[in-house]
Amino acid sequence: MTERVPDDAPLYSRNDIKRIGYALLQVPHTAEIEFEGGRPPSEPTPDLLVDMINQLREILRAKMPALTETEQVVWSAWKALPDDEPSPVKRIARDLGMTPADVAFIVYPAEQFGRWDDDQEPDID
Repeated sequence: MTERVPDDAPLYSRNDIKRIGYALLQVPHTAEIEFEGGRPPSEPTPDLLVDMINQLREILRAKMPALTETEQVVWSAWKALPDDEPSPVKRIARDLGMTPADVAFIVYPAEQFGRWDDDQEPDID
């Protein structure tokens, strides 16, 4: 039988928090995170970790190139699709008058997902 953890019990131990903070400091660009006193504290708190992640998000966002108008339109269409859409790339391509390969290039980067193949999704009516 699984032991029930009280609702007010901490989710992470002090050691877990320290390990998460240390791991977070290994992410590129974390050297740009600003800390009170100029240095990361030896005992990070959950609030500090959230602040670090928020700062890192803004640092990375500032370093990313702005989306093109086409990318913005494709991502907007992607977000509007239902989660159970069986052919999201082909549906967006049809709706926007693009090729599925062009849509896939935006939503499925080849270096992460491999080259787009039209057989990856069923055809749409």
